Amino acid sequence: MHVSRLYPYTADYALIATHARAAQPGERLTHPDHLPPEKLPGATWTRATCQALAAEVGVATVAVVERLLDDGVIDRHQRVIRILKLRARVGDVRLEAACARALRFDDLTYATLKRMLERGLEREVVAPPAPPPTAHTFLRSASELLGHLFGGATWN
Repeated sequence: MHVSRLYPYTADYALIATHARAAQPGERLTHPDHLPPEKLPGATWTRATCQALAAEVGVATVAVVERLLDDGVIDRHQRVIRILKLRARVGDVRLEAACARALRFDDLTYATLKRMLERGLEREVVAPPAPPPTAHTFLRSASELLGHLFGGATWN
């Protein structure tokens, strides 16, 4: 008897498995036994699981995970899983530093975090941004702006 992973039928069309119907949009009802072994760990990670794992790493990682999961338009759950799986390769301290740097530059993609960790950039100190110019730098008095109308000097 030949069993295909893609279809719930044997080669002679005998039904192998059925799944319950989803009750709401986006709900997944895949049976864990029907997934390839390499996909099983990530498929069982829910939002709560991802948030709990991020909390174990640190504050910056929690912030990255929250920002990615809170997107109402694009489902970034798989990106969050890939980011959290970096933890096994680089450890909590490096992942937390990389997430803090990614937040600083507002680039929360998996590719950026992975590249940053590969090159050791999470250890580099980032200089604080230059302070914005003070408000009075661009301030002109009424006589400077409108002086030419009243016979006075112009501001430029």
